[in-house]
Amino acid sequence: MAPRPATSTAADWTWRRSKQLGFENGVLLSLMLFGLALGLSGCSKHKDETVRADAVQAQPLAVKTALVEERPVARYVEVVGSLKADQEVVVSSEVKGIIEELPVDLGSVVRRGQLLARLAQREAQLRVDQAQAALDQARARVGMRNGSTSLEAAQNSEVRQAKAALDEARLRYERAKTLIKNGDVSQERFDEAEIQHRSAEARYQASQDSFHNQTALVDQRTAELQLARKQLQDTIIVAPMDGAISARHVTRGEYIRAEAQIVTLVRSNPLRLQAVVPEVAVASVHLKQTVTLFVDAYPGKTFSGVISRISPSLDEKTRTLTLEATVPNADGELKPGLFASVRLLVAKESPALMVPSNSLLAFAGLTKLFVVEGNRAVERVVKTGLREGGYVEILEGAKAGERVAVENLGKLSNGVPVKGKES
Repeated sequence: MAPRPATSTAADWTWRRSKQLGFENGVLLSLMLFGLALGLSGCSKHKDETVRADAVQAQPLAVKTALVEERPVARYVEVVGSLKADQEVVVSSEVKGIIEELPVDLGSVVRRGQLLARLAQREAQLRVDQAQAALDQARARVGMRNGSTSLEAAQNSEVRQAKAALDEARLRYERAKTLIKNGDVSQERFDEAEIQHRSAEARYQASQDSFHNQTALVDQRTAELQLARKQLQDTIIVAPMDGAISARHVTRGEYIRAEAQIVTLVRSNPLRLQAVVPEVAVASVHLKQTVTLFVDAYPGKTFSGVISRISPSLDEKTRTLTLEATVPNADGELKPGLFASVRLLVAKESPALMVPSNSLLAFAGLTKLFVVEGNRAVERVVKTGLREGGYVEILEGAKAGERVAVENLGKLSNGVPVKGKES
């Protein structure tokens, strides 16, 4: 370094400025060298990471595979349906009155003839007593006593009296006819006997008509008594069939009118399964055919029934056939109103290409799988059919003997190197 001048002021300033510029240039040069070193180091690191990533990507992905194989399977047609009660009836009251007894409620299980409700019977009993009295009076007028249920006209007192008077008048008339021939009686006496005879006949006919009217009145009073007794009996409402109460429409102490609904009664064993079958499967449906059904209320559980009724014609709008199957329900698990998925057996044994269900991926409305060809995964869009025991039928997109990936499907894409191993 040059020694500092000792005398000149201008020279001193020049010396200090040159020293300052030299220092700044040195710092700048150092910074440039440091930045160059960092850049070279970064490029080297990125290159190493790229090399390592390529090396990892080049390694094949190990996946388990399964064989696309042909298996004999049963052919089904899957349809939808709903479960309905075998019988359902709304029990109503035939008479009006106040409900005194109501021993059933929602869910009650009843037997045929069991008491459902009882109305107040006082008024109905009074009507029975009134009708009985009117009948007794009518029977007494006719002459039916001591519990007799019928009476001949000849047994009626009025008829007997009229008959006796008629016999007497007829006898006098016959005698007068004989006497007038011999001239032993006047024409006046003969005419009088004839008139009396005709009058006796008219009175006898009138007595018979009166008897028939009175016996008809007895029949009327008998019918009125029977109706009153029926109304008394109708105050007791019983179950018309075995079943369970699905709804109760009244309460105890309520005044109801005639035809008021009391309860709704359903019989749910067996149940009726109503389903519709597409036109293409109509030929496979027949009476006494077994059906299998599934309901969401019992996942994984199957129920069975037998086709008992088939509609004679198809619906022209939907081109479907309606059928009914009888489904046993002794334990009451199934309920009327449940939605059911139904399988109808079409063919017992039929070959089909099957793959495990875990080899399929569903995305954007498409179903696909990955076939292992050599050491690459090849993506295939497939069309599936029936499902059976963890396997799915392949209708299009794969061939028998090919191997498909059954694991790491989310890591696979078309052309990815793989190393397959049999599961």
